[in-house]
Amino acid sequence: MIILYTDTFDLNGYLELNNDIGSTINISTRRASKSKTLDGKSIISDLGFSSADNDLLVRVSNITEENLNKLLDIQKFYPILNVSTKNGVFKCAIKTIRYDSLPIQIEILLKEKING
Repeated sequence: MIILYTDTFDLNGYLELNNDIGSTINISTRRASKSKTLDGKSIISDLGFSSADNDLLVRVSNITEENLNKLLDIQKFYPILNVSTKNGVFKCAIKTIRYDSLPIQIEILLKEKING
C-alpha cells in the first residue's frame, strides 16, 4: 500500500492505493558505476547512497473511477507531493499515469526522504 498526499490542505489531496504484485517499491540502489580497464580489471566509482535515486512504479488494478480522477487531479495540480510507503515518507512527483487498461501504472519520481 502507498499513500499519496499533498502538503497543503485539500479534501481531494489524499489517496490510498493498494499496489499489485509487480510494483517496484522495494528497490535500493547506490550511486555507483563500473568501468572496464585495459588490463582486464575494472574500476568502481562509489558516490554514496541517496533515497532520491530510487523511483517507484506502482501497478493498481482495483481502483475506482472516482479515485482515478482524484489521482489525475493530484498529478495535474501538485508538482510536488508526498508518498508514504513501508520504507518511509518521501517528497515526490507523479511523472506518468498509464490508465488505458488495468492495472494502471503510476511512475513516481522520488525527490528526498523526509521521514522513516
